[in-house]
Amino acid sequence: MIIPIRCFTCGKLIAHLWEDYNKQLQYKTNKLIELYHDKVNQKDINSIEAEILDSYGLKKYCCRRMLISHVDLCDKI
Repeated sequence: MIIPIRCFTCGKLIAHLWEDYNKQLQYKTNKLIELYHDKVNQKDINSIEAEILDSYGLKKYCCRRMLISHVDLCDKI
């Protein structure tokens, strides 16, 4: 499934952020795992997600939800 172009609630454009969000999340998560040798918990990953979304200027929880909860099914098909 493709990320929606706009937020369902407020209508802000979010689709252009999806690829960069995934790349940054993977990079920062892998870096954290290398640093702490597999002793990373979900709280650390959540703070990484919050940091990335704050850098994009996404302050509304509806827009943040769109990126955090999206599952890319195109790769799995």
